Amino acid sequence: MPKAWRIKQKAEMNAYRESFAAVFYKFLSAAAFLAALAYFAARILSYDISLTNRFLYFQLPLAFMLSGVMLLYIVFLLGSHYRKKIIVGLDSLTVESRFFITNSVMLPYRNVHFYTVKQSLLYKAVKAKRIIINSGSVNQKAEMDIIARREVIEEIENKIVRAHCGDGTYEQISFSLPNKSLLVNSVLMPARWIRPIGYALSLVTLVALYFVDTLYNKLIAALYVISIVLSIMLNALATWNKYHNFSLSKRGCVLKISYGKLVKSHHFALYDSINGMGLKQHLLNKITRTCTAFLYAPGHQGALSDLSIPLLPIAKIENAQKVIKEFLPDFESECKGFRPPPSARINYFSLPVFGFNLIAAPLMVFFAFYERLPLAFPVFVLLNTLVLLDCRLKYFNTSFYCGRNIVEAAAGGMFWRKLIAKKSSVQALCLTHTIFNKKKNLLKSKLYVKGVKKAFKTGYLRLEAYSGLQTERQKTTQQ
Repeated sequence: MPKAWRIKQKAEMNAYRESFAAVFYKFLSAAAFLAALAYFAARILSYDISLTNRFLYFQLPLAFMLSGVMLLYIVFLLGSHYRKKIIVGLDSLTVESRFFITNSVMLPYRNVHFYTVKQSLLYKAVKAKRIIINSGSVNQKAEMDIIARREVIEEIENKIVRAHCGDGTYEQISFSLPNKSLLVNSVLMPARWIRPIGYALSLVTLVALYFVDTLYNKLIAALYVISIVLSIMLNALATWNKYHNFSLSKRGCVLKISYGKLVKSHHFALYDSINGMGLKQHLLNKITRTCTAFLYAPGHQGALSDLSIPLLPIAKIENAQKVIKEFLPDFESECKGFRPPPSARINYFSLPVFGFNLIAAPLMVFFAFYERLPLAFPVFVLLNTLVLLDCRLKYFNTSFYCGRNIVEAAAGGMFWRKLIAKKSSVQALCLTHTIFNKKKNLLKSKLYVKGVKKAFKTGYLRLEAYSGLQTERQKTTQQ
């Protein structure tokens, strides 16, 4: 019987080759480098090698040695490509490579947590696609990265979906983000250069350059403003190109996220593997009532990046709540939870302002009275205003809620963030306090969740806020 089963399984296996697009860029760069070395060697041979040009004796052997190494690399690249097989079996997917080094990776379809399908302009021209498969490994890297013909990738997709959802027909729910609203709101998309300190320094630099009565400084100020506007516009265009035609669709136990204009990406998330979701807002998002939503899951290749699995790149808060209700009802929560008590005001306001002025006040006195800069005091007042605003927002934004199945935590000032995670995905809860805070029963927490690299930090809350999660962890430990 086992022998008959193996024969049947082998008969249902299909072996394919990887597309040449997988090694196209590597082969092109290596061939270009080899051609440059050949041209360099030919130029050396055209010179008159005499006693006055002794350095040519060393350049020619070096060129030949590098050419040989590059030629061996091209042979290894092409050999490993043509000896690589993609075996699509009944219950598992296997990738084998047998050239100099034998390497075989087998992944059962049932162990797949996420898979991403991408298609660039090059892949589209050769009718190929790229699939990145993740099984929730600890190292947060993809187990398989395959570039093959479109039919092969579609067959792999069908096998994964069938392994998790069966062969039935499921109701499909769809949502699409209009491109016009995406282009308008992409100006508010969080970028790496958008920071409160960056805004403050930009304003200070601009004011300082403008009020200095020289034409050179005014030109620098104008170029500074133009560069800021251009950076915002370029970031908006890049965001619009990346998330063009953004759509969500739910079919059975699979959530499909599609977007992209030049490079089309399709994320397929299995609901069982989603551990949590996050929301983000910076100050401009808060004013315009927009936010960014994304998913957390273990094993995703880009899980270290916040927007690696985007649920909504940028949208109104009302639309985000509707999407969560339709596509992720398990993570819907209307309870605001526990908030910082009035006794925590000194921790949110007095201590940060005192720590900031401990450094800023002496610098202001030095620049105002010793260097005699008229802008020292206005800049000092501006920075203090920003610090107070950030502290006030932190006090009102901090919350913690532990429900029956989910844990919800929010924190942040000008950059607000919210985490909604399954209780079962919480790995640890770290509570810390000082002697001063112990008398007021105030604690700070760090929440460790599967699929989230960094711990989620909350502000100062009472011990009662974490009692629900602590009781649940104690019951799990006793069992």
